[in-house]
Amino acid sequence: MIAIEANITLNDILTYTFYRYYRNIGRLVIQALVFLAVMVWLYEELSQHSIDMRISMFAFIGVVYLYLLMPIRLYFSSKKVYKANAEFHYPIKIIFEEESIQANTHFRVHTHKWELIHKIIETRSLFLFYFSELTVTLIPKTAFTTRAQAQELKRLIASKKEIKKSLLKD
Repeated sequence: MIAIEANITLNDILTYTFYRYYRNIGRLVIQALVFLAVMVWLYEELSQHSIDMRISMFAFIGVVYLYLLMPIRLYFSSKKVYKANAEFHYPIKIIFEEESIQANTHFRVHTHKWELIHKIIETRSLFLFYFSELTVTLIPKTAFTTRAQAQELKRLIASKKEIKKSLLKD
């Protein structure tokens, strides 16, 4: 049995949000190539005066929004989620047992059997326990009082054959 008490911070929510959005390096490469292609196209068309200035401004604003303002939008949407969810503002007691995981929040108690966990991902600062494709529980590594506790959790996860594990270091 491993028992921890976690405090979910805005930084944890930001880490998760940016992980979800930027985890696919292929998407980032494609976005960078599209950004460069559109900027080169705009430069060429504007230098030849072959397109209407309004079209070029719409394209420029769209590209700037998608590639430069997206991190700002992600930050503010994460902050909004953090402020709106009251459970993030209280400590969560989590008990990892051989049969299940129990999470006690200020508002309720959740018990999840290991076999119902969809997948588990480990990042540099978080464990992400997915109970479906969209439902996730964040467990910050700072919640573990010792390194041995985190290692024990990794051993417990490894012993569960039915879980899709992605113990990755991002």
